[in-house]
Amino acid sequence: MMKAGMMEENRTLRNKLTSKHNTIPRAVSYWLYFKAHILEKSDIRRLFQQPLSKTEFRTLVKKHASPLKCGPSFCRNRKGNAKRNTNDLLAGIWPYYLALLHPDSPFCVNESALGGLGLFCSEPLRVREGT
Repeated sequence: MMKAGMMEENRTLRNKLTSKHNTIPRAVSYWLYFKAHILEKSDIRRLFQQPLSKTEFRTLVKKHASPLKCGPSFCRNRKGNAKRNTNDLLAGIWPYYLALLHPDSPFCVNESALGGLGLFCSEPLRVREGT
């Protein structure tokens, strides 16, 4: 039952995102792109789990998760503002990399024992007693 609901939700979202005119905020499109093409592909995710400069990050994204091939429609459009939109996308997903995949982040994303991905603490938590 749960799977059928998720499949329907994914189909609805996909239809909305692929329509020529949609009201999905750019930030949501950025997150969905990052999640689908970097986080959920374990071999690609591993490439990003190292310290990268902004330039190295952009190069890896373009090579392994090309915005021109699999990015949001506003980046795939070959005319007009596609280059600016791609640069905006890369700038928009940079903080996701820093927060979720960079080795210095207090969090990391890995496969969960329950299936799928999980968000884990990189180091043990220290609990302060008495506040």
